[in-house]
Amino acid sequence: MTGTNPGKHNIFDFFRIAPNHSKEITSSADRKSKPLWRILESYGKRSIVVNLPNTFPADDFDGVMVAGMPLPRRDEGFVTPAALRDEVLEVIDNKFLGISHTHLLQGDVDKFLKDLEEVTVRITKLTRHLMQTRDWDCTVVIYDDLDRLQHVFWHHMDPDHPFHDSQTSNPYQDVLLNYYRYIEAQIEELLNGLDDDILLLVYSDHGMGPVYKNLHVNTFFERQGWLKTKTPRPGLKEFLERIGVSFEDIRIVMGKLGLRRVLRRLVPVQVKRFLRQCLPAEGVDLEIINWSRTLDWDNSKAYLCSKTGHAVMINRANVDDYEAFRDEIIAGLEALRDPETGEPVVRKVHRREDIYSGPYAKNAPDLVVEEHKVYQVQEKIGESIVAPLQRGRVPIAANHQPQGLFTLSGAGIDHGRRLSGVNIMDIAPTLLYGMGLPIPEEMDGNPARDAFSEAFQAAHTDSHSAMALGEEKGHGLSESDRDKIQTRLRDLGYVD
Repeated sequence: MTGTNPGKHNIFDFFRIAPNHSKEITSSADRKSKPLWRILESYGKRSIVVNLPNTFPADDFDGVMVAGMPLPRRDEGFVTPAALRDEVLEVIDNKFLGISHTHLLQGDVDKFLKDLEEVTVRITKLTRHLMQTRDWDCTVVIYDDLDRLQHVFWHHMDPDHPFHDSQTSNPYQDVLLNYYRYIEAQIEELLNGLDDDILLLVYSDHGMGPVYKNLHVNTFFERQGWLKTKTPRPGLKEFLERIGVSFEDIRIVMGKLGLRRVLRRLVPVQVKRFLRQCLPAEGVDLEIINWSRTLDWDNSKAYLCSKTGHAVMINRANVDDYEAFRDEIIAGLEALRDPETGEPVVRKVHRREDIYSGPYAKNAPDLVVEEHKVYQVQEKIGESIVAPLQRGRVPIAANHQPQGLFTLSGAGIDHGRRLSGVNIMDIAPTLLYGMGLPIPEEMDGNPARDAFSEAFQAAHTDSHSAMALGEEKGHGLSESDRDKIQTRLRDLGYVD
């Protein structure tokens, strides 16, 4: 939405690493580049933005925004303008726009799918309501639960997947295909009654593909002598792990007893955070480690600090030659082979300056690990570097892939043409180009001109503006907000 790389917009991950190596939640307050809706506002254009991730707290601008995940609450900061909040909640029946894994944790697959369908309808219903009742020039809406569904249902359609069971998978083998069709019907509903010449861009922020094995990067680092850990004193968490009680078990019991809402309202944030750290996660195989408890940073040289960011942090104080050490890490990871197949497991390890540029590139990790397909990086230190997937009650069977979707239709589009070389940063400049507006020179992306007809291109020659994209937002998240967001991310398997 900014047309810039993270070195300019400053959001590299759901998290940033605190000085004590705990993870702090990022929010829209961390964004340092103007997004599409603010650029359009400067040209007198109004936007509707629904369910876009990392938009809480919602921007105060001349338009409408309903913030997307991760979302701590639905009062102040959820909707812009604030006076629209009650109307929004009425349209969506006072429910969240995102889905939870709770039904899967309880073993009720059909109820999860029914909930998914209802969430999807709520997003469409809200977006269509806003499009019909507000003036707008651009509408952005995200159906993010397609991501959740592919994570946990991929194995049902993939007979080669280690989680695949022909007997249990048979009823669900077409779930993904049917949901794609369902999403297509939602888009058709949004377009119903609009002019035929409207410009439509359907895109994804990433692709998806199967995961067959885990890659324990920190196991490799430990064996190389680069990562040292402390042995935490045994506590409640370790005791509960031994007897097989998890955070999810306790949440489910509290839900059945009707206690979750009461405890959420009465228990102080600090107590909830302490209890959450004491309770082991079992239900989702996306464990993310609280390194503030276990990392011996003073005696370490490097560690994979974020699974979601594929991010490696280097302790320069313990490295004689930073560049030589980075080269050593890169060579070591890229040389890793799957002991069963002999195939490489890491496609490439990127230096931060090779993929990020701008004033905030200094906030990027030292290295970013890009694994080969069918492998996924994990933070925890396992018994082996390459290991089989561990199936939790929520089976993570697929993960993100670089190849996403980018398709255009409508006004000025040369239909039937296949595009090549399109980048995720090209989304914002392509929309500006399609609306006949100049593209800020600071943008890293370029408009997908090849998608447009020769007549359109002849009438819309290159136009750029010197608009400064840098921006400073207001206050970030409160301690209470961060705690609630961590709970929601844990529901989705992003944080332990």
